[in-house]
Amino acid sequence: MKYLLPVLLLVLTFLPAGAQTDLSRQRLDKAKDYFTAGKYHESLIEFLKLDEEYNLSTHYYAYMGLCFYKENEYEKACTYYEKAMKYIEVCAPSERSLYLYTLGDSKFRLQQYPEARSSFEKMLDICRNEEKADVYYHIGFCQFFTGESAGALYSFHMSLKYYKQHPHITGTKARLTQLEKMIVGLENQLNSKSTDNAVKH
Repeated sequence: MKYLLPVLLLVLTFLPAGAQTDLSRQRLDKAKDYFTAGKYHESLIEFLKLDEEYNLSTHYYAYMGLCFYKENEYEKACTYYEKAMKYIEVCAPSERSLYLYTLGDSKFRLQQYPEARSSFEKMLDICRNEEKADVYYHIGFCQFFTGESAGALYSFHMSLKYYKQHPHITGTKARLTQLEKMIVGLENQLNSKSTDNAVKH
């Protein structure tokens, strides 16, 4: 046994090129399996090691962006999504929609509202109608936080419309209550401004 360990280390050190390729493929498959199983932390560790050694293709950066998002590391998620943008722009609509949403939500959580809005707006042509409820909800708040009251009012109305069309969405009741309050508040604000402008003239 004491002689076996040095021999094993020697074999591992001088693996032929083909075996190294097979080994890297196995590690990549392992990272992808973790990703598919929703084990994002473990997947991220493997992807980062492989990227350091082999410079992974851009579509793996999209996977890594999602892993960082799931780990609540929003700045890093944005960094990797931006590296993967050429891939994201041409991948299947359902996959693109996922990446755009999590990129938009990352930007939103970082209070980068114009960038978040841009990402969410790109989703509107490719996402399912039931997803538009949440997308318009986020667009509305991006507009609200940047002082675009009229735009926010429109987006909140659109979000309300889609939530009513799809009442099975989780959290719909709470969202409806919040949206109705936001809409009333914005309408009062805009009506007050219109009245003030009319008085001044």
